[in-house]
Amino acid sequence: AQVEGAKGMMFFHATVQPGEAIYQTWTCILVPNAHHLVINRGNRIEAYTIGGNDSGTKLSHLATFTVPGWATAMEIDRSADEVSMSDEQSVDSVVFLTKANRLFCIQYNAQTNQLEMIGQADLSEAASRPPKRPLLFIRDGIAICHMSMGLLKLVNVQNFPKTGRHLTKAVTVVRISDLSIQDAALCGNRLLVLTRRASQETVI
Repeated sequence: AQVEGAKGMMFFHATVQPGEAIYQTWTCILVPNAHHLVINRGNRIEAYTIGGNDSGTKLSHLATFTVPGWATAMEIDRSADEVSMSDEQSVDSVVFLTKANRLFCIQYNAQTNQLEMIGQADLSEAASRPPKRPLLFIRDGIAICHMSMGLLKLVNVQNFPKTGRHLTKAVTVVRISDLSIQDAALCGNRLLVLTRRASQETVI
């Protein structure tokens, strides 16, 4: 894997145990002044600190979060990429979507110096047909969730409640006429959606 630090691109090789049931991995900055590896194992999210020296790389367990259900997709809200590298307090957040269409966020709490799973957004739809490939994309703090065939929901991750309660606001629903959504991207206030037939643009 590779991570980008103040001294440039850093490549590392390390072993994670157990090695089975790994569905997604990301490198990011979850706690100030460190690099981390995040693993989606479906029923839990694991975070490791990347350390070591010239003789080898070592992964130190940082935190494990039990997923309420099953995490079908995981993405990183890369806030640390948007600021200067000299800002040592900038950190990323982990956002994941469960099989029950609930969105969760894992963030760093500077007061307790720990990672916490905060808030949740229940995005389920009555009689919805789930997509074959779950889609979760984050840009500028906005999570784009492919909830069902032809339906996208946009959630402002920064508005997640800190108390673990459900998010009731800041959810935008976008319906696409073509049901075969392949990918999506957010560019300013424009949502670009790639379908099997053609691409569509929606102003939000």
